[in-house]
Amino acid sequence: MIINVGGIKFITEKNTLKKYPETRLGLLSNQSTEYISEKGFYFFDRNPELFNIILDFYRNNEVHIPSGICGSLVEKELEFWKIPFEGIAECCRSRFLNSENELETIKEIKHAFAMHNTTELNVAETKQSWFNRIWLFLEEPLTSTPAKVTF
Repeated sequence: MIINVGGIKFITEKNTLKKYPETRLGLLSNQSTEYISEKGFYFFDRNPELFNIILDFYRNNEVHIPSGICGSLVEKELEFWKIPFEGIAECCRSRFLNSENELETIKEIKHAFAMHNTTELNVAETKQSWFNRIWLFLEEPLTSTPAKVTF
């Protein structure tokens, strides 16, 4: 069976993929929309470098995540290929979960900075508003009742 992923051809046995019939590759048939009959292969417009990880799942019964690969990207690939989280090898789960925790931390930091920037903006607007009021009070005494009373 030939699978073309992002222009790179991978060859494997159909029985290898049928070990997991509920996954995207396990469900492939000649009627699949990804099958190009004129060329005799299945085509997926995905990252071919990550496909080795996916194909190794079928061969070794678990997903191993090489260091230096973004956990979020692996998560998206696993979702696309319909490979369950339980397919990630125990030795790689902590790295995958750490990646998720890092993403959550980054979101929290961005949110905190957004709140801080909004607060700074509000303080700046309030300051400017007071400066404008004081200026009007001193320069244009007829603009408010307190200014009229003072002058």
